[in-house]
Amino acid sequence: MSAVLGFIVIIVAIIVIVVGFLIYQQESKKFTKTTNYSLVDIWTKPEIKKANYFLEQLDRVEGEHEVLLNVDVPYENTKLHADAVLIHESGIYILTSMYKKGWINGQEHGQSWIEVTHGNKKTEFDNPFFYNLRIMQSMQKLLPDINREIFNNVVVFGGGCSFQNIELVSDNVEVLKLGEVKAWKKTLEGSVLEKSDIDLIYQTLKGYS
Repeated sequence: MSAVLGFIVIIVAIIVIVVGFLIYQQESKKFTKTTNYSLVDIWTKPEIKKANYFLEQLDRVEGEHEVLLNVDVPYENTKLHADAVLIHESGIYILTSMYKKGWINGQEHGQSWIEVTHGNKKTEFDNPFFYNLRIMQSMQKLLPDINREIFNNVVVFGGGCSFQNIELVSDNVEVLKLGEVKAWKKTLEGSVLEKSDIDLIYQTLKGYS
């Protein structure tokens, strides 16, 4: 009996140590310091888990950069929400995410996109690039001295969807699946922003995060 009890005590001690290490590790990360969300929040809430993944991946990009999450910028009489903004030496990247499960079809300048699910069921939804474009225009007003050509429009799809037919024509637009963010950030290159520019942009937008 004592041997069994001793074994249970050892197992419990190991679990406590592992959980404690994970909590310590998460609390030292930028996401927790920025948002105050706990490890339990990240494990149990999909939206928070997604935000953590965004920041974790984007903050590992090479080169000078800053990352902001959940940026709400003014637009006419309302606010528009960007899930993340990457301010990188190669440009400013506005990332908005969508949750879809089916096959995605759409054109960059098309008014509507289509999600095709089981049974060939087709559901239209607004072109996500148009929403992002409005966010971009709002940010350009907040940053009038920044060259508009360095702004990039990035839409990230989660939910296990697949791209069936996506047509893009502009150089500053990207459509990705959530799992592709890690590879995408490795493609960023060029230097159009100095560190001082990045710091200034970050401080300007931070108040909207």
